Amino acid sequence: MIEIRNLIVEKGESVILKIPNASIDVSKGTAIFGENGAGKTTFVKCILGIERYKGTIESSICKNKIQVLMQKNSYPPYAKTKDILKLILDKRDLSSLSTLLHMFDFEKNLNKKIAVLSGGELQKLNLILAFSKSHQILIVDEVTTGLDYTTRWKLLNYIRDYRKNNNIGFIIVSHYPEEIKALCDNVICLKNGNLVSHCQVDTFFKNLKEDGEMYV
Repeated sequence: MIEIRNLIVEKGESVILKIPNASIDVSKGTAIFGENGAGKTTFVKCILGIERYKGTIESSICKNKIQVLMQKNSYPPYAKTKDILKLILDKRDLSSLSTLLHMFDFEKNLNKKIAVLSGGELQKLNLILAFSKSHQILIVDEVTTGLDYTTRWKLLNYIRDYRKNNNIGFIIVSHYPEEIKALCDNVICLKNGNLVSHCQVDTFFKNLKEDGEMYV
């Protein structure tokens, strides 16, 4: 479990995130849902310990068992993609690599330099690296950003099967209800930096307005 108590993040004199209490079951799929600027990424950074905050966050998972995929990752621009894979992955990670390369149609990019990859291709590289590593929980920020429709749904199906076969939990940051419905058990809904709702996914969709906001 990840237990959050009296979490507050301040920037200057402004409170940008306030979560009185929340519990995340790390064996399940949890979505952090909200519009842009709601505080989703800030919340994830607090969980990872890379954002200053007041309050307490207690986790039963060791940091080295958490695999993180954020929207922005930095690689040497003139390194070849295949060299990045060799650098980051070890032999234990190679069993699923060929499957991932094929699923994302990424073999053609192995000899390309990072600098010439498109945004979608970089996101595919991030995902391949994330899913090749072994972990107990996966945290992903806007997982399908930059992906075309077909690749997006291939990925969602892969994540669902991956979780089932490897018995891992995950936390996804998303503002796409269809992703949440496909992958998650629970939803933490944020609005303007405040916790609006923390409920099971079925309850979330019962209360979802057409414009994507929760009834409160």
